Amino acid sequence: MLATQDADPLSGRMHPAGHPDAGHWRVPPSRRFLPEDRTVAQELVELVRTALDALPPRQRQLIILRDLVGTSAEEASEILELSTEGQRALLYRARGNLRNELEKRYQR
Repeated sequence: MLATQDADPLSGRMHPAGHPDAGHWRVPPSRRFLPEDRTVAQELVELVRTALDALPPRQRQLIILRDLVGTSAEEASEILELSTEGQRALLYRARGNLRNELEKRYQR
């Protein structure tokens, strides 16, 4: 079937007139990203991985545990055998170093 200039591009995607939800999506639009968005996201992931790899191992482990995995401060302290204060200080340094690494790579 050939589309005409008058064809409604939303035909069949919206609830029809008279329906309790008339004018609303029958099936919401796809949540998939555009190809350009995926490319940017992949580049960003690679940028973060490279920056993480540049960190000292304990800082990298703590960033992964706290910011990527989402463990609590107490859990991370226990896993890495750190005091609460030590975990907090190491996380502060790790985040600062990660930011510096990302800024170096992002400005290229």
